[in-house]
Amino acid sequence: MVRTLIAFTPVAVLVLVAGSAVAQVSVRSLVKRNDAILGVGLVTTIDAVAVNNAGSWIVESDTDHPFTDADRILIKDGAVLLRENDAIAPSPALISSFDSVGMNNNGDSGWNLFLRNTGASTNDSGVYFNSTLLIQESNISTAPQFSAGTPYIGFFEVKMTDTNRLFMVASIDDPAIATTVDRGLVWVNYDAGAGTFTESVLAKEGDVLPGVADAVVDFGTGGENFAITNAGSAMYVASLTGVTTTNGALYRDLTLVARKGDVSPIDGRIYTDIGTSTKLDMNNSGGYVFKAALSGDTNTNSVLIRNGARLIQKGDPVPGIPTETISSFGTGPVRITDAGDVVWYAQWTGSTATNQGLFLNNQLLVQKGVTQIDGETLTTVAGTTATGGITEGFAIGRDGRSIIFRGVLATTGVGAFMIELGCLADWNNDGTVDFNDFLEYLNDFNAQNPRADINGDGVVDFNDLLEFLNLFNAGC
Repeated sequence: MVRTLIAFTPVAVLVLVAGSAVAQVSVRSLVKRNDAILGVGLVTTIDAVAVNNAGSWIVESDTDHPFTDADRILIKDGAVLLRENDAIAPSPALISSFDSVGMNNNGDSGWNLFLRNTGASTNDSGVYFNSTLLIQESNISTAPQFSAGTPYIGFFEVKMTDTNRLFMVASIDDPAIATTVDRGLVWVNYDAGAGTFTESVLAKEGDVLPGVADAVVDFGTGGENFAITNAGSAMYVASLTGVTTTNGALYRDLTLVARKGDVSPIDGRIYTDIGTSTKLDMNNSGGYVFKAALSGDTNTNSVLIRNGARLIQKGDPVPGIPTETISSFGTGPVRITDAGDVVWYAQWTGSTATNQGLFLNNQLLVQKGVTQIDGETLTTVAGTTATGGITEGFAIGRDGRSIIFRGVLATTGVGAFMIELGCLADWNNDGTVDFNDFLEYLNDFNAQNPRADINGDGVVDFNDLLEFLNLFNAGC
């Protein structure tokens, strides 16, 4: 079922962030507070967001509909995709609420939906392919790694590959595990044509994973605590039995990547907080990034690690604003593109009116108090809980061209916004890299236009010209 969204018009604007490395970056609004949803009401909040390589997007919103059991919606590319209280299998079930949203590059979603009108609290959620029910709470798992007769008793996050393989963090009650609520990481291999699937378990509570001597107690259950590849690899975090100094670990499939208490890539500093709250991501090449806390100096005690190496650390100069230093990476996610570029959020020292931003590697994309969207100043940037009370502040298309984030505008309030990244060498932004781009860059260079400061060092000089020539020769 599709309903029409009205009363908003996305407007593209060029983001010029003072002191930053300038790229072909535009941002437009997708859904904002007080947008009118036909037949539902006015948008009041923005929650989970998703985007794929095609630039297709999903935004979860609440509205002011007077019937609170029907006021929450999923908007996909400008139309209502699903609404709270919609009928859904198994009949006579109705949608009660949405878990985090996701979407593969085919535009399909694998997710957990909460249900009402199922007759019992023991079967009021399910895992769906779009709106097709695959597994309902209380169903018996067919995964051979669980004991016979093991029921599903709940679901956390679900993600899906482009070939319709779903990966979920599930609660089960395996008779062979002493506790009554157990956790497992489960692959569901769905054949959409045949409408059939198989299940297999990657890891479960009680397992002793390779590289450690302690058993799994739990896994990270948030969408920022695990990631998958199209090839069927998974990265996740587990809490372990044992002493508190080493009772958390980060894994890629069954290979240990890092453990709480391990020595980090920063000399003399150890990881102090790897565990179920660790924010991480992995791309389709197996490249990864994660946030970690470190022992030692509190001014430098958090870091982003990419592929086992330090990417950026608390206390470092802010890219594009070298007079300020990073004070926090926030509570939100961290994302990595298939090219290995990292999208990350930071707060920094300096004026509280301008001390938040979203970055791509060392490029500042949007900044609190500076970026303008629809003629308004952005006053809160993704990465904090201020835009909706949850930590899913932004998402990316794996090709790195589209970034969707939640933010707050000075007058309108909360909204979902799309950052679109063009090719830097396409200086006139006409979709083609040619001699016209070279001439236009030379004009900006000769005029000492700050836009020509390619390397973001605050000076337009010969180094910028050389860098642009390298980009121009490489093309897009």
